[in-house]
Amino acid sequence: MPKKKNTKLGTEAVLDSALFLAKRVGAKAILIIAIGRINKEWMEKASKSIKLILIFHSKKLCQGYKRAGYEVVYSSPYRLARFSRIRHAIISALSKKMIKKNEKIVCLTGPVSRNVLDNIMVLKIGGPFTELTVPKGHKLEEDVELEVIKSVLDIATEIGTFGHGGRPVGTIFVIGDTANVLKLSRQITFNPFKGYEEKQKNIMDPEVQESIKEFAQIDGAFLIKSDGVVNTAGRLLLMPKEEVQILKGYGARHNAAAYITKKTKAIAVVVSETTGNVALFKNGKVLFTLEPIETYRHKVST
Repeated sequence: MPKKKNTKLGTEAVLDSALFLAKRVGAKAILIIAIGRINKEWMEKASKSIKLILIFHSKKLCQGYKRAGYEVVYSSPYRLARFSRIRHAIISALSKKMIKKNEKIVCLTGPVSRNVLDNIMVLKIGGPFTELTVPKGHKLEEDVELEVIKSVLDIATEIGTFGHGGRPVGTIFVIGDTANVLKLSRQITFNPFKGYEEKQKNIMDPEVQESIKEFAQIDGAFLIKSDGVVNTAGRLLLMPKEEVQILKGYGARHNAAAYITKKTKAIAVVVSETTGNVALFKNGKVLFTLEPIETYRHKVST
């Protein structure tokens, strides 16, 4: 019992410190990544002076807090390392226009397995996030583009965590600038999305997401248009022999993603077959990586 009490008091102290810090640094919002309920009295007090953005892995909690009038985002339920959870949460909040690029926020997180908040960070929404913009020539709104990226990251994280049929799976998703990506690739197997209307193969559709998880075991890349329509699967990304090691220490998939994003305005997401990590590429470089802290690989190896 004393242990639980101390944990509760510790979380309350972190919440109070976050509110003080947010006012001190001029933050626009406090972003809270939690797995359980948050102190009601504190939220009522804090929401009077600053925007609160709540990130939950539970749809039930999201619905409850949304009914109470708070800004809430449902995030991937998969067990990501702490900084990976923060990156994913920021993408989620950006995609909903709850925060903007170059804004300063205070972020609260805790361990993924316990309802505790024990970490405070002051972040400026810059760095890799400022590069996740709509490719030139597209008239799409930015929030739609980010929603597509978020959906791809969610699917990729699940594939990286669970694989397929008890074995590891690696794959590539290439998003945007599809016309140019098609010129730098070729079909190496059947395309399961051929012949369907665009409205039937949008990655925002849960049924399409499930199909992609099944087709991830097919060799080659998925090509996805900026509005989320899956153009093709089973595509080989072509690259000159002299470019096969753009990124030293990385395998063929990562180097192919680096090359295609260097030569086009596309964004690429790569699932590592070895580790399950998910890397996001743009302009030939890795913007960030999402790292599952527990995959079936670990369970099998033990």
